[in-house]
Amino acid sequence: MSGTLLALSQRIMHPEMQAMEFFLEAGLRLFMALVFGGMIGWERERHGQPAGLRTHMLICMGAALMMVLSAAISWQFPESQADPGRIAAQVV
Repeated sequence: MSGTLLALSQRIMHPEMQAMEFFLEAGLRLFMALVFGGMIGWERERHGQPAGLRTHMLICMGAALMMVLSAAISWQFPESQADPGRIAAQVV
């Protein structure tokens, strides 16, 4: 789908559908952060490193949650000065 058609479909889409689409995408992002953090943690735990599976799963989940929340704030309140890039810089 081209960019203009996608923008048009999002403008026409009902607000509840936009919210549901956002929450589905946010849930998928959080789940993927959990999976990838688990993969990194499992590899470290297997090699006897101090920070293992649970630690990396929680860290990745927390970082992803901060990014999802910053996107939600800028989406919910477009007139505010919320900048998702600033929150990303503080997570790093």
